[in-house]
Amino acid sequence: MKRLFFAAALAATTVPALAADVRMSIGIGQPGYYGRIDIGGYPPQLVYLEPRVIQRVAVNRQPIYLNVPRSHVKNWRKHCREYNACGERVYFVQNNWYDREYVPRYQAQHRDHGRNR
Repeated sequence: MKRLFFAAALAATTVPALAADVRMSIGIGQPGYYGRIDIGGYPPQLVYLEPRVIQRVAVNRQPIYLNVPRSHVKNWRKHCREYNACGERVYFVQNNWYDREYVPRYQAQHRDHGRNR
């Protein structure tokens, strides 16, 4: 019985340790990135023509552009805190526009910046 308990305790402590070593980092300008993007004068394809606002704020700021999963767009009130954007006017860009047009332009513009360091 003690062996069974010890084996179960050992398995419970080693499995999370192995799972914690797996990491993945995706940044802006890469496919699969979700978050705030800088449009930089390039006209995006939007999900909605009007910005979404969850909480009104007194300060009038520029709207922000976000690339988020479609499920987050549909239930924005639930997900706006993840992007620190509940009090902001938010335009959602289309995911296929981000992958097809924004990512290649961003990578081309920032490719040389990393070499100058």
